[in-house]
Amino acid sequence: MPIKCFGLTSTKVKPSFCIKRAAKGSIIVPQQPVRAIKAPQMDEGLFDSDLSYQDAVENFFAWKKQSIVGSEVIDNVNCQILESKPDNSSASIYGKVRSWIDVRRFVPLRIEKYSSSGELVRRIDITRIAPDEKHHPIPANLVVHGPRKNSVTEFHGAHIDQDVNFTDADFTPEGVSK
Repeated sequence: MPIKCFGLTSTKVKPSFCIKRAAKGSIIVPQQPVRAIKAPQMDEGLFDSDLSYQDAVENFFAWKKQSIVGSEVIDNVNCQILESKPDNSSASIYGKVRSWIDVRRFVPLRIEKYSSSGELVRRIDITRIAPDEKHHPIPANLVVHGPRKNSVTEFHGAHIDQDVNFTDADFTPEGVSK
């Protein structure tokens, strides 16, 4: 089974998301031309990984339809299973998302994303939780099982900053190469 590991420190992605329309964005990779991501491409793999562009920008925790549907222990951690469903104001490639939330730290330990027909499309296991610069626990390492057979992608977050302000200049070829 091939495993792809990514350290995304040398590549910047500038996605944008509007709740009332589909997600969109652009990709800038050093020494390559800027590539716009169109709506039909949002379910493709981010940098050919098992995580889609939609997964990288979509905030399913903000969907209006949220409910607790059970509880389960993952790696000796008590979790509540939160089921999120998009409503008419949320454009998504998913019909529902289930998240196993650590009730003590309030972070997801597993996320499963389902098609509108109920088929499991993508599973994301959070394998490491780390503190951000404000000492809040956040997911740091992810293992993504996507729709491709015998493929798994691991993401390792070495350093994570929040509340960082970027300008459009940061996403130009010159800004990316800084």
